[in-house]
Amino acid sequence: MIVVSNATPPVAMAKLNRFNLLQDLFKEISISQAVYNETIKAGRNTGGARKAVQTATWVRRVNVRDLLAIDLL
Repeated sequence: MIVVSNATPPVAMAKLNRFNLLQDLFKEISISQAVYNETIKAGRNTGGARKAVQTATWVRRVNVRDLLAIDLL
């Protein structure tokens, strides 16, 4: 299963000290570079999301190729 995430789940789970629950549930999540940047920025002040996302080997950053699809979302 491919799981794509926005910044909310990683930031919220890190804030709750349950970041690894995402790995337990999904094995791997994919985030865009923009979501990565947002998570790192938000993670500075919210429960360690910055460190959690930067060090998690199961969080995969992907480049978005279809900008039209993003506009439709």
